[in-house]
Amino acid sequence: MEYGVVAAGLDADEKSGCIILQVGSQCRTVLVTRRAILNVASPPRATKARFLEHVETFCEIALNRMRMPITNQDIVVITANDVRGWRRHWPSLPAPLFSQPT
Repeated sequence: MEYGVVAAGLDADEKSGCIILQVGSQCRTVLVTRRAILNVASPPRATKARFLEHVETFCEIALNRMRMPITNQDIVVITANDVRGWRRHWPSLPAPLFSQPT
């Protein structure tokens, strides 16, 4: 499913994020809880930089939720449980290989 991010921002007081997602001809609002932002990477941080770094991840989670018939709604809320479920289905990236000088 193709999508585009119209806008993304972090509420500084609540430390929660909001993404406006263009899916086809419709705009959907994706709300990302503070705990979801904390769980997306280690060490846990609920900062604007961390949120913006993982906007694509949150969009992928939201798109998966939108494919379910029950969640066909205008507002999708991404929680820590959603992030943990996403992490279980995606293997860890391989460790970087460092070459030794010759």
